[in-house]
Amino acid sequence: MAERKKAKAKKKETLNLPVLLTILAVCVVIVVIIAVALGNVDGSDDTDDSGKSTDSAQSDVGDTSKLPMNSDSSEKNDSQSSTDTTDDEDDTADDTVTETESDEKGNNTPPSVTVGAEKENKSNGSGDISMIYPTVISDGKDTVDEGKLNQLIREYMDEKIKADGLSSSGDSYTYKITDIIPMLITEKFVSVVVEGEYYFTDSPNPTVFSYAVNCDLKSGELLMPSDLVSDFSSIKTLFIEGKFSLAYGVDGLMNETNYEDMIIEYRPEYGRYPNVYFTEKGFGMIIELVYTLGGYARFEIPYSYVKGDVYCPID
Repeated sequence: MAERKKAKAKKKETLNLPVLLTILAVCVVIVVIIAVALGNVDGSDDTDDSGKSTDSAQSDVGDTSKLPMNSDSSEKNDSQSSTDTTDDEDDTADDTVTETESDEKGNNTPPSVTVGAEKENKSNGSGDISMIYPTVISDGKDTVDEGKLNQLIREYMDEKIKADGLSSSGDSYTYKITDIIPMLITEKFVSVVVEGEYYFTDSPNPTVFSYAVNCDLKSGELLMPSDLVSDFSSIKTLFIEGKFSLAYGVDGLMNETNYEDMIIEYRPEYGRYPNVYFTEKGFGMIIELVYTLGGYARFEIPYSYVKGDVYCPID
C-alpha cells in the first residue's frame, strides 16, 4: 500500500515537471510575443502618428475652415502697411525734389510785394460805412513808400463814396465794401478789384458796384483809366466785335444784352471811361450794368490784342 502511494507520488511528480516546463515555456513565449507585440505597436504608433500628422496637415490645408482667420490678412496688412509707408516716403521725397526744383527755378520765390487788407467801420452823418482798404506791403527790398501809397488808396476809395452822392443825400444809407481781389502783383505794379454795395433805407434793392485800384509802385501813384488806355476807340471796337471774354457776370448775361449796348455809354471825350484792371495774362474792363443784370460784369482780353492801345505792366 505504501509502495503503491509512493509510486503514485513519483508518477505525479514525473507528470508535473513537464507540465511546469511547458507552462514556463508558454510563459516565455507569451512574454516574447508581448514584447514583440509591444515593439510593433510602438513602431506602428510612430508610423501612424507620423502618417496621421501628415494627413492632418494635408486636411488642414485643404479645409480653409481650420486655418487661422486673420493670419494671411494680418501678414498682408503688415506687408501693405510697409509698402504704403514706403510709398509715402517716396511721395514725400518726390515732393521735396519738386519743391527744390521749383525753388531753383524761382517759381516759389516769395514776392517782394504783397497786398493786405485793412478793415474799418465808421459813420458819416446818416450813413453806416464798412470799408476794406487794400494795402500794399513791401519786404523792404524795394523803394516803395507804403505809407504814402496806402494813404492815396484810402483817399481814393473815400472819394468814391462822395462821388456816389450818398453823404449829401440826407437819407439814411448803408455802404459796404464786400471784397477786394488782387488781380496782379509785381515789383512794379499792383492791380486790385474792389467789390461792394450800398442802399438807402427805402430802396427796394441795393446798388451793386465794382471798381479797380491800380498802383504804380515805382512812382508811388494811383493810375486812372485815362492814364492806362491810350486808344479807347480801338478797345471799344475789339469789345463790340466780341474779342473780350466774360470773366465775371450773372448767368445768361449775353442772352439779355449785347457788347455794343454795354459799352455805348463810355465816352472818353467826356472823361467817361470804364474801370480797367490787369492780370498776368491780359487787360480787363469792369462794365457797369443795371441791377437786374448783376450791377456789373468783368471782361478780359489777352495783351496780344491790345498791345500799343493800353499800358502793359507785364514785361
